[in-house]
Amino acid sequence: MATPEPDDQPFDRWESEFREELDQFVFFHLGYDATVRIEREPRGIQVSVEHRRVRPFRFRASRDRIERLLESGEFEDFMLDLLVRHRRHA
Repeated sequence: MATPEPDDQPFDRWESEFREELDQFVFFHLGYDATVRIEREPRGIQVSVEHRRVRPFRFRASRDRIERLLESGEFEDFMLDLLVRHRRHA
């Protein structure tokens, strides 16, 4: 496994916290059977979510956006907006 560059260490912390928040959010709102994938990109991450109650969706977040979402407390509103926009209608 490659050693992170010094500039990546703060991002590793934000990414780890983001993953934890995302896992908790998805479990609470969609359940244990939701599929979440997070891929690191050069400037941030790409997240995809799949579950029977929502149309599969993806979003990208830059390092700065991740930091703002976590520090400002906007993470839950951001994710709720995505769930509402992608929910399946019966």
